[in-house]
Amino acid sequence: MIPKISFINLTAENQYNKRLKHFKKAENFKGMINIETIKLIPNKENVIVRVCTNNSEELRFNNFRFELHTMCDVPILTFKFERPEDIVLAPINFRSLAAWPKAKALTIHFQIFDLNKDSISYDRAIVLNHDDTEIIFFARLQQKNMYKRQIDAIIDFVKSDYIEFAGLAEVF
Repeated sequence: MIPKISFINLTAENQYNKRLKHFKKAENFKGMINIETIKLIPNKENVIVRVCTNNSEELRFNNFRFELHTMCDVPILTFKFERPEDIVLAPINFRSLAAWPKAKALTIHFQIFDLNKDSISYDRAIVLNHDDTEIIFFARLQQKNMYKRQIDAIIDFVKSDYIEFAGLAEVF
């Protein structure tokens, strides 16, 4: 269950359980990303996507690519790593956020927070182009006309079926 706070706090339990079912027979299951929570923290200048994990040392962060997708006016920040099963999705519900940057080129800071060390072990800034920033801005305007339960249903779908969604991401 998602607690109601000023930033989106997405539990990774659904993600982990889906991966467990999907990759139970895989030999390299041990090496998959073990995520505790994903936090989306916007401020006046940029947006921080913070992935909280218990063991950041076994992860390889340098080689990932960022993709922006939208599903029914819900922007989804997608971070794809070297292995196909290692995907981080951060859908944006603007109705639960107190602020959002008004920059012409939005900057996203992707951070890995090690819960054991209580520190940020990785931080990479990604500057979106003008078109991607406009897509997010337009989705923000469209979400104002949506009911909260509509947005929540879309986000629940993305979180519960994220492996299938990420696999279909090439189609979007």
